[in-house]
Amino acid sequence: MKKICFAIVLWFNSPLFAQQIDVDYTPGVNPEKGVKITLFKSLGGGLNSQGVYEITSEALRVEANNGEGLQAGISVFGNYNIFGGDLENLKTRASHLLYPYGGLFNGQLTLSAPLVDSDTPILLTAHGGVRLNDTYLALPQSKSTQYLGYEAGFGGYKQFKLWENTLQGKTAYSWLQPNLTHHWLRKEDVQLFYDDQLNRNSWSWGLQTGLEWNKNFRLSLFYNQFISKQGLSALNQPILRINFVYRFVKRNRKVEMLELD
Repeated sequence: MKKICFAIVLWFNSPLFAQQIDVDYTPGVNPEKGVKITLFKSLGGGLNSQGVYEITSEALRVEANNGEGLQAGISVFGNYNIFGGDLENLKTRASHLLYPYGGLFNGQLTLSAPLVDSDTPILLTAHGGVRLNDTYLALPQSKSTQYLGYEAGFGGYKQFKLWENTLQGKTAYSWLQPNLTHHWLRKEDVQLFYDDQLNRNSWSWGLQTGLEWNKNFRLSLFYNQFISKQGLSALNQPILRINFVYRFVKRNRKVEMLELD
């Protein structure tokens, strides 16, 4: 019950903090003006270069569009490590900080706007978020294994149409999404969970690409790396990820909950 209540608090605070998520964008079509709410939008699984297998679900998505390409979205993700990886290894423990969907609970906000008016424009994006992380480690004196992390940054997004059959409604797209992100951690959390080897304030950069077909299936590749020099050299090495996601609601299906004047 405590974790459920915390998830609700994160959702209401996500517009204040926010972080990178995938951009919901339909090429050639400006979304209809309004607000759409989606529950339990997607479920996926993946593997990172530290040998950690994980599952991720987007439990809630709220997105608002002005009908001219401007879009704002709030999401709540849950991420859980199934098995793999050495949790005593600080690089393994820090790998979820570089994962856009990482954390037991993850509240996010994104903003996007097109640079030019075209079927597949380059989008400017801003992102940020707050996440509840869990190290899954036994700590002395019954100390909590959970801590908060905060992030904010900016980036871009460009989509490429690979194939389309308009009669059958089938499509295949790829995309490139670079980003630059600033991370904040509390001093006591850095001491307890990272032995003072990770900076409280750090910058990282990332690149996401992949393949999406039929609006429901997405295979994503992630490259992320701290660019702020860390105390432990291994923390400066990149983290690679691959994940596969199934979206339960087609991205081109619009359910207007509220019209914005």
